[in-house]
Amino acid sequence: TYQGPILTPNEQTESTAVVTEFTTLRVHRQGKSGVTTVWAVNNINGITGFIIQRTYQDPADPYSYWEDVGSTPCYPARSFKYTDENVYPGLIHYRVAAVMADGSQVLSPYDGIRIMGH
Repeated sequence: TYQGPILTPNEQTESTAVVTEFTTLRVHRQGKSGVTTVWAVNNINGITGFIIQRTYQDPADPYSYWEDVGSTPCYPARSFKYTDENVYPGLIHYRVAAVMADGSQVLSPYDGIRIMGH
């Protein structure tokens, strides 16, 4: 009886690999002029670092401009955070890109905050 393709041990390992996913992402006001982004991933294996991005445009629009505002290396931790000290009033959305060892990126969902005047 046929039971499907025969996988080599290497193929079996690849097919059951854990996919990197963001489990949380939240932004909140930090002090008088900053915004802190806090996030967590389900698996740090293969991640070399994170790039924190923001937009003042519609985050759901694929043509919106996302500006890189900072980066942090990946290290063994339950969660990560970055504070953006240089914000202007308005509705700001943040997301995080996990930079993988192969050069690809995994994007987080986004979260927004409204900043009134300083």
